[in-house]
Amino acid sequence: SFCNICCNIGFLINYAVLFKTSMPTTLKLLGCDLPHWLGNNGTGKLVWNTIFCFVLLVPLCLPMQLGSLRYASMSSILITFFIVGTISTLSFRDSLFDDSNDEPFIDRMHMAMTTDRTNMDSVFSALPYIIFSYMYQPCIPQIYHEMKVKSLTNIKKVLFAGTFIASFAYIAVGIFGYVTFASRPDVDKLFDHDKNILQYYPKLPVAEACLLGLIFVVTFANPFCLVPAKIAIMELTNKPGQEKTAKQNFAITIGLLVITYLIALFCSDIGDAMSILGPTTNTGI
Repeated sequence: SFCNICCNIGFLINYAVLFKTSMPTTLKLLGCDLPHWLGNNGTGKLVWNTIFCFVLLVPLCLPMQLGSLRYASMSSILITFFIVGTISTLSFRDSLFDDSNDEPFIDRMHMAMTTDRTNMDSVFSALPYIIFSYMYQPCIPQIYHEMKVKSLTNIKKVLFAGTFIASFAYIAVGIFGYVTFASRPDVDKLFDHDKNILQYYPKLPVAEACLLGLIFVVTFANPFCLVPAKIAIMELTNKPGQEKTAKQNFAITIGLLVITYLIALFCSDIGDAMSILGPTTNTGI
């Protein structure tokens, strides 16, 4: 239970950091003229972090059952496939950018495959992100508990399907997203800047929809981390047979969000959070 709590708090921190860095950039790309206190600066990130943790997440994370968010979960899956499909499709366009990327897809794919950027340092740098991406283990007990027919066969089917879908999405975005920018001399700088390549696509309606979709997915992913952590805390603190109360539920929810909020203040971007938590709390599970 303790490892479960630590790992899920790590996820919450990552989502909070991603939201506070993505929201001002997304709104600016959509043409919104943001005041300084909502911009992509220290004050703006503080405000967006506060809005995320205490305005958006409090009502979303109060339920005690993951099943109560099944519609939001299904919407997030559909949006994720839309983002994957958009990134994959746009990579085949030979005139996506005005200043570059006019090489055919085959040539850009060849450049991506023959680059000397792939080395052992790159592999070990990517490991924390890979570990983070597949850390769904803390949610498994809660998912199993809410299944109508609880059996080892059924949970294996769920895990296989989830892992297959996640792998397909990660691989497709990684390959086609990189190929899209492979001809640009600043491709490494783009990927290292803030870890969100969606902002570098031209002003296309589908690209803008992906930016908004990412915000939606990040927001509704949080209850799937906070609810299992909340249940684990109750199991550690409650006496055998003691019922979980609404007051206890609210207090633990706010407590977890406060911890998430405070730690997220010190992470400047998603890369920092994932690099720290990938090889620490996430590996510890």
